[in-house]
Amino acid sequence: MVSKRVKYALAHLSRRQHMAMLARPAWRRLNKTDIHYIADPYSVHRSALKCHPSKRLRIMSQPRVVNKKFDPTKLGSSYPKIHPKTLNAKPSKRIVEMSLPKKRMLLITRKQFSENKTVVRNIDSILKAITKTRYFKYRILCLAAEQRMMAKAAKLRKRLHKALSKPEDWAKHKQTLERIAVPKVVPEPWTPDRGEKKSIEEMKDRLDILAQPVVKDSGAKLNPFSVKPGALKYQASERIKEIAVRKITKDAYPPKDPTAVSPAAIRAVPTPRILILAKPASRPPGRETDLKEDAFSVVPRALKAKCTARTKILAKPKSYGNST
Repeated sequence: MVSKRVKYALAHLSRRQHMAMLARPAWRRLNKTDIHYIADPYSVHRSALKCHPSKRLRIMSQPRVVNKKFDPTKLGSSYPKIHPKTLNAKPSKRIVEMSLPKKRMLLITRKQFSENKTVVRNIDSILKAITKTRYFKYRILCLAAEQRMMAKAAKLRKRLHKALSKPEDWAKHKQTLERIAVPKVVPEPWTPDRGEKKSIEEMKDRLDILAQPVVKDSGAKLNPFSVKPGALKYQASERIKEIAVRKITKDAYPPKDPTAVSPAAIRAVPTPRILILAKPASRPPGRETDLKEDAFSVVPRALKAKCTARTKILAKPKSYGNST
């Protein structure tokens, strides 16, 4: 259905005027305003004043009910609790030694607080503990080894100074040092002299010879029935003779007697438990055996029994269709 605006345009405007009017952009669509922008942020919208809240909004607008049993004084700290085993744990000797501060920092602190006797006393106790650690002992050993190396080097220098007491000796020593100090000259890699390169036409005869398969001499054919002289002179060992004997299979043994008793069973000594189990079961008179006098008789309880629905389903034979 054509709207009134279109009817008015068709009645009063020409087609060209109508098209020009429709071609103009709608400024309200180009300059979109923010729907969340309010001129007065503290003003309440008119529709919000007239709004009737639902039952759900009324329930959600109510404050939460504080639990009567809640006691803020009994509330624990916001920091994570430390496990009792962690508090009662005893650090190992290794951890205690690693936790000690450096000796240099302790000496600096001791110098700064030299007037405070309590601090000096504590630092002295820590320094005493540091001297008993394995790291301090290892440091003493390393320093002693370094001093020994330095003393050995000093002895060598003294001996060298005595050996090079003359000016001529020092001149020879300098020449040797200059010769050793010269950088090593790396030789160039050796390249074989292959001569002048030849063309394929000149190398054709040689390539034909190399392309032919190599004929290898297989030698004289051996006689399969001949025996080597070394095999004729060979003397077999005891082990070879033992292995060469044919094994006796199970068919060579005679069949066992099923009624025979093994010697181990005859010599066996029964335990008290086996003796108890070997005795026959004691039953009341009239029921010495499990056999019935009348094999076709039915128990009265079986005649009164009522089978379940599941038993009836299982009692039906399976039908496999036309299985012919």
